[in-house]
Amino acid sequence: MKTPRRTAPGRNLPGNSIPRWKYFLSYFTDIPVESLSSRVHPELNVTLQQGRLQLSTAKAVYSFGDLYYNFSRVFSAIRVRERAIDQVLLLGLGLGSIPELLEKKFRRTYHYTAVEIDEAIIHLAQQYTLSRLKSGFDIYCADAGAYIRAVPDGVFALVCVDLFIDDLIPAPFTGVSFMEELKRVLAPGGILVFNCFAMESEDRRRAQRVFENSFLPVFPNGTYLDVGTNWMLLNDRTLLD
Repeated sequence: MKTPRRTAPGRNLPGNSIPRWKYFLSYFTDIPVESLSSRVHPELNVTLQQGRLQLSTAKAVYSFGDLYYNFSRVFSAIRVRERAIDQVLLLGLGLGSIPELLEKKFRRTYHYTAVEIDEAIIHLAQQYTLSRLKSGFDIYCADAGAYIRAVPDGVFALVCVDLFIDDLIPAPFTGVSFMEELKRVLAPGGILVFNCFAMESEDRRRAQRVFENSFLPVFPNGTYLDVGTNWMLLNDRTLLD
C-alpha cells in the first residue's frame, strides 16, 4: 500500500483563488472554472453553480458541494448526527462533496481515508475543497479493490462507496467478493452507504441487480433508499427506523 498524502486539520493545503463575485454570479448562470483530462477520464469539468463547485464528466455529476443530493438525503434519513462515528472510508473522492456535506450541513468532523484512482481528481479536490475543511484526510491514489484488500478488519465506522466511471460502476465493484470486503472492514455496528445510479430504466435495472445479486447475499438485512436519480444501498434496514 502506498504512503498516503496526509491532510491534517489546520489548512496545510493551498485554497482556491476564485473571486467572490464569481460565486455570486453563479446563482444566475453557470461559471466554468477548470477543465482537464486524465488517463481515467477524458473530460473533467469544475463549474460554479448556485455558489457551489460541481465536478462533472461528459455523462455524470461526481460532486456538488453540500448540494450532493443523494448523500444529503441518506445522511438525513439515517440521522448521521446521532451516530458514533470517527473513522470514515471514502471509496471515490470526487471533489470532496461527502466530507464537505457532513461538515457544512450536518456539523460533523471526522477523520477520512479517501481512495481515488484518478490523480487529476485528487488534485482538484485538494485545490478546491479539502483546503477549506476542518477534517483530517489520508488520501490514497489507488484502485479501491486493491486498497480494501489490504485494510485490517473492523476499522471504519462509516464506509461510503461512490465509485463511478461516468455513470457506470466498474464491474469489479458490483460483485459479492467486493461486498464481502466492505463488510470485513466495517467496525461493529458500522454503516455502509453504497451509491448506485438509477436515473433511467436501464440504470434502475442495473441497480436492482447489484442490490439483489451481490448486496443482499452479504448484507441480508440490507435495504436501499430511492432518492430519485440514485439508489443508496444500506447494510442495515434499521438505520432508517
